[in-house]
Amino acid sequence: MKGTFIARAVSWGITKSSTGKQRAEVKFQIKDQQVQRTWYGYFTENTAERTLKSLEYCGWNGGSLKEFARGPEFDCGMGSRDVELDIFEETFEGETRDKIRWVNEIKRIVSLPSDELDELDARLLKNRKQPAQDPFA
Repeated sequence: MKGTFIARAVSWGITKSSTGKQRAEVKFQIKDQQVQRTWYGYFTENTAERTLKSLEYCGWNGGSLKEFARGPEFDCGMGSRDVELDIFEETFEGETRDKIRWVNEIKRIVSLPSDELDELDARLLKNRKQPAQDPFA
């Protein structure tokens, strides 16, 4: 499984890696699939800010990591928003597995302002022939 997928956090906490690094651990349910994947966001000097931003994308209210660490039993906002996961396949010690590279905010399409749409209509559609009506409509 590789590509981008819409998902929602279903379980989370604060854990340590096998090397002792503190990290956020979040299990995601991929939308429209019976698949869950786990992401690890680390709290190092270089990664902490991006990890916190990823948690906010998931709905975390930014209040306290102690509250976050309590998991879904405590309402800290986590899991209230869909996110976009960037998943790739990683091979380690001969075993290939899925790994979440990024947890991203779902980008919404924001249309042009009304005055720019009016200008676009006038410029592109004023002399354009209207499509024929569908006789079966």
